[in-house]
This record gives sequence, C-alpha cells and structure tokens, in this order.
Amino acid sequence: MMTGCRQLSPKFFTLSLVSFIGGLSILAGGYIFYYDPLMVSGFINANNLIVPVIDARFQKTNKLLHYRADYDVLLIGSSRVEQLRQEDFLPLKVFNYSLPSIYPYEYVYYIDLFLQKNKKKSPVIFLGFDFYGSNSINHSDVNPPDYYIKMCTSLFYVPKILFSNDSFVFARKMSTGIKDTFAYDRVSLNKINGVISPTLRKSLSQNQLETFSSKTYGDYTYNKTYIKMLRDIKLRLNGFNIVIFTTPESNDLFKILVEKGLLNDYERWLTDIVTTFGGVYNFMRPGHLAADHNNFIDEHHLVPAKSAPLVRLMCGKMTDLNGEFNDSFVTGKNIVAHLAKIRHDAETLRNGSQ
Repeated sequence: MMTGCRQLSPKFFTLSLVSFIGGLSILAGGYIFYYDPLMVSGFINANNLIVPVIDARFQKTNKLLHYRADYDVLLIGSSRVEQLRQEDFLPLKVFNYSLPSIYPYEYVYYIDLFLQKNKKKSPVIFLGFDFYGSNSINHSDVNPPDYYIKMCTSLFYVPKILFSNDSFVFARKMSTGIKDTFAYDRVSLNKINGVISPTLRKSLSQNQLETFSSKTYGDYTYNKTYIKMLRDIKLRLNGFNIVIFTTPESNDLFKILVEKGLLNDYERWLTDIVTTFGGVYNFMRPGHLAADHNNFIDEHHLVPAKSAPLVRLMCGKMTDLNGEFNDSFVTGKNIVAHLAKIRHDAETLRNGSQ
C-alpha cells in the first residue's frame, strides 16, 4: 500500500532555499563583476571596454582607485573638458578627471586624491574653468566630494557599489548590446558620443539656451569668494607645472551672457584667473569655432575631434599659423587688449553680425 510522497523536512527545505538563493546571488555577482559598469573591480575584458555614463564621480574615482594609476597628466574640469581626448595628448598619458557641473571648490578634493594615488609624482595639471562656476548660486545637485571618495574607498561601501541594483541594470544593458548615447572608454576615459539626430540636437540646444537664459546666466551674481577658490587650488599645486584654460561655448550662449549684462562679470572672471595663475588659454570667446554648430554636440560641448587644435596649442605642438586661438594665451601684459577685442566681438554678436 502506497503512503504518498515523503514530506520534506523544514530544515531541508530551508537549506535548499538558502542554497538556491545563494547560487543565484553568486551568478548575479559574477555577472555584474564581469561587466562592472561602475569600474570598481579593476578587471578589463573585451565586453566591458565601453561603459555607459552612469555617474562620473563614482566611475572615475573608482577607475583611479582600482586600476593602476600611472599618469603624466591630470586633466580636470567640467563635462566640457570630458570632450578632450587622450590621443591628442600623446605621448603623455592622461587621467581625465573632468566631472559634470563641477565647481572650483571641489577641484582640490579630487586633485588631492589623484596626487595620493598616482605613481608619477610630478604630473602636469591641466585645469579647465567655466564661467558658470563663478556664480554665487550653485546649481549643481550632486553630493560633496567627500561622499564619493568615502563611498569608493570604504571596504564597507565598495561591495555595495559593485553589486548595486544600478550596476545590475547597466550590466544587463552592456550584455545585451544596448548602447547609451554617451559612454566612456574604460581604458582611456575618452567620452564616446553616440549618433545624435538633428532633431535631438535641436532639442538639446533649445533646452540649454532656455536654461542658461533663465538660470545659469539669468540669476547670475559674481561669487566674491571665487578668487579664494582659485588661490586654494594654486596653493595646493605649488611646485607643479600647471596649464590653465577656459572652455568654449557657442556664440548663441555667449550672446545670452552679453544680453544679460554679464560682460563686466566675464571680464572680472578672466582677470581673477590671470591674477591668480599668471596666464590662461582663453577659449571662451565669440569667434568662428563658436559660430559653427557642427563643432558642438549641443551648445557647449565640443565634438571631441574639434578639441584637438586646442590641445595641441596648450601642449606646445605645431598649430595652424593663422589659427583662431593663436592669440588666446592671456597674461597681465595683454589682458586689456584681449578683453577689448572680446568686447568688440560681443557687441558685433549682439547686433547679429556673427
């Protein structure tokens, strides 16, 4: 006589369930580790070379901490500076620590971390500055640098970042071949921009023009402590070879700056930079490059290839003898003439002649 199926004991059922869940966790962990979209593991393979842009502060800090740090150059600035390419600096090896919407007071934290971890002790430091960073109103909604550095260096938090839900979601996208519009090359940290349709570009540009008109330049007040931030950076980099530059934006954005009555503040900003560092390559000015929308992804991010002449100029390489920016290096000796030319060009721009 059959007595039916033998009933599983609660203990056996619990052990089986735990083993099943544990096995799934191991598989999921290995899956995330293999693709590693937040660049935590230091592991590189053919399928994780291209990484979607998720959070640059996490990704680039992880890259610095968990991969071999041996760089000739630190490049730091905003997302505009992310558009500069490693190959244009060759033979120098660059760590591009540029971060979206970074403000000058943040620079010293990320510079300190880089100098602690980099194996070459006398790197050249390229610092890119944006006019929006001199606004007393901070429009950035990111956490302070200490937050990201703590999360990426703590033995408690690193596993949480590696095996987070965000990591799983983006690992799945990488494994299925879904490409985001913006990505990083894991090795060079070059910004990779996908194909942007004319419709999307028009939408991005229109939104940016409206944002700059209403907020970035619309509620602008010059930050009285801006020059102190610059001096703090210079003090931290005492003894280092530093190269200072400003970042380009389209003529349409510069025209908004002029229309908002900020030309005096722009001149003060440039003067503070020159006073602090002694000289700056000023690429934020009206001109032919800024007039051609084909040079930009939107209104203020250069197409990466278009930044090559600017990098060559800053690195002292051969440039076009008639290049637009050959007179771009501004010092205390030529700043008055330089600003007078920009004021003239700005008035021409306001009147619709450029």
